[in-house]
Amino acid sequence: MDFILTEEITLNTDRFIPGFGVSRLSLLSFKILESSAPSNTTGFTVPVDSIQSVFNRTIGIQWFNRTLLQTGVVPNVRLFLPPFRVNYAPSVENIARNVFIAFSPVISQMFGSRLLSVTARDQSFSATFPADK
Repeated sequence: MDFILTEEITLNTDRFIPGFGVSRLSLLSFKILESSAPSNTTGFTVPVDSIQSVFNRTIGIQWFNRTLLQTGVVPNVRLFLPPFRVNYAPSVENIARNVFIAFSPVISQMFGSRLLSVTARDQSFSATFPADK
């Protein structure tokens, strides 16, 4: 039997988008397909705290207490957190897509499970990649 595990990671990260301004990226949600565990084990093979830990050691360490800012963009407002440059416009759609692309092979290699989707949320918007059907 397959299980779907959802892990939510709270962020302290801002993002700047020209014409929109600064908003707080508040949450990333990972949806993972967990195939049935071997009969001699109990529970999930993807420990929830491991997803948080891997995120913190990779993307999180770069994003924590920072403002995501597209390379080449000059903000026209004061940023409260220091900038961290990314090679895409940091919309919730692009953040979900890029985190999914970065984490899909990690989840597969480390846990033998499949990342189904990543959802990024701020105060007003949310986007899931790949989009729910």
